[in-house]
Amino acid sequence: MSLLDAIVLGLIQGIAEFLPISSKGHLFLAQRCLGLTDSDQNLFFVVMLHQASLAAILVYYRRAIVMTIRSARREIVWVILGTIPAAAAGVWLKRELVYLYAQPLWTFAGFLATAAVLFGAARVRTGTRSLEAASWKEVLSVGLFQAAALLPGVSRSGMTVSAGLFAGLSPHEAVRFSFYLGGVAILGAGAVEIREVVETGLGAAPAVLAVGLAVTFVSSLAALWVVERVVNRGKLIFFSVYCAMLGVGGGAWIALRAL
Repeated sequence: MSLLDAIVLGLIQGIAEFLPISSKGHLFLAQRCLGLTDSDQNLFFVVMLHQASLAAILVYYRRAIVMTIRSARREIVWVILGTIPAAAAGVWLKRELVYLYAQPLWTFAGFLATAAVLFGAARVRTGTRSLEAASWKEVLSVGLFQAAALLPGVSRSGMTVSAGLFAGLSPHEAVRFSFYLGGVAILGAGAVEIREVVETGLGAAPAVLAVGLAVTFVSSLAALWVVERVVNRGKLIFFSVYCAMLGVGGGAWIALRAL
């Protein structure tokens, strides 16, 4: 992997992790465009990029996180509850997910699914409720949407932000809850994946890794700032159109290659 590859993948991870367009799907496409087809050799690098996105969440929401830990115990319970569906699905469906990620068609189908959910969220009347006021059923529904985002091409932030809006949360609260859940998910998945990487002895050049992490961290902070304002202004429809174009375009490309 070259330094340019690290910069490109770092930018994609940082931007697509938080904008509702699926970082998994974009990394999948980018790796193939760059000729990085050996998924095992790239595993460590991708896992570490996700940890840089986690660091960006901790920095961006540092004050809110501290306040939540100190006084909002109900929110902590909601984060734990909302994390359970994705954690369970990740364990039970690991083999099936590996198979799906090897099939490009599923990635483009995931883009279309993301587009449909974002389209629905864009048409929802803006809610005003806080996360504290949400019921356990509403929190669990957000968690189920996050579990669906394990599928290739399905945006985690797009699904959880949309689910929060469907549940009547205010845009700010929907985004905040989405990224709390995302931080826990990244941390948990990273712990499992890093252990597997260490066991297989895979790694990356220190300079290449450092550049990738720095680019991901900075672009993640920018994406967090952007997505808050996009959701607050009710502009999710633009990302819906973008994902729909990717899904349709990718599906057409696969169909043409099959002819």
